[in-house]
Amino acid sequence: MSSLQVLPIIKENRWSKIVDALRVFSEFPFNRDRQRVAIMGLYPKKDEKSVFRGMVIPTLRQLGLILGRDNAIRLSANGMLIVVAQDRNNQEMMRVSRVVVDEIDRDKFSFLQILRRYTPGHGIAEDEFVHNVGSAYRNAGHAPIRERVRRWLRLLVDVGLVMEKDGMFARHENSINAVRSEVGRADDIKVFERGFLSAYRSAAERFRGAVVDIAAVREIASVTLYQRHDIVVTEGHFDEMLRKLLPASHDYVVSMGRPGSWKVKSFLYKTNFYRTIAITSSGA
Repeated sequence: MSSLQVLPIIKENRWSKIVDALRVFSEFPFNRDRQRVAIMGLYPKKDEKSVFRGMVIPTLRQLGLILGRDNAIRLSANGMLIVVAQDRNNQEMMRVSRVVVDEIDRDKFSFLQILRRYTPGHGIAEDEFVHNVGSAYRNAGHAPIRERVRRWLRLLVDVGLVMEKDGMFARHENSINAVRSEVGRADDIKVFERGFLSAYRSAAERFRGAVVDIAAVREIASVTLYQRHDIVVTEGHFDEMLRKLLPASHDYVVSMGRPGSWKVKSFLYKTNFYRTIAITSSGA
């Protein structure tokens, strides 16, 4: 963990509430008014400004579970995975949630990695962990920094990646090993290739053009691979697999365009970010 990092603000850290909010954005994509009304129904007697604009949307955006702004807010691929898994049952939702949250932790927090330093089964007291981690961030002088650490630690407990006993916190090794197993099951490049090509064709048909947003392909591929093969391909894992696929020899050519940035879920390949993708026959 670098001292140059800025610890994200997660204002809603109750996983059940986050999942309920994802369900709202799944049911009412691109409809801010309906989203606002439904979200406020989850928080009766609360102020709209502090809840909808001040807590729910910032939290989901920081976690990468929604895309877009204003009237264009919709679920990301990771957000969709969680909702689709809940359509099966809550046990499946938690299974998928742990894989997604593990990826978020690796990308933004590294708390699970930090907890490896402490004796398994013994762990570390919450106040000690909050102090040790909070002091490493460049915004450590901000008053809410310790609360930010505490909120994410509690969310990790909520999804079952960290366990709490007698005021001590430690990695839930069984859950983390299960996540690693899930990631390993999603490493089959042939299965991924079929899912990727099918998702691209679906996106091209849906948007009536050969050039489509990579984010759309991610979303369709992640859901399709989960529904057809019962594997969890998160956004980060999708990008890793696509980077492995691109240099290989194919009977098709993958072209990428529209420079993007990490802020808009662009695809990083080598040293550049891309927002769109097109596939053509290599004989064309």
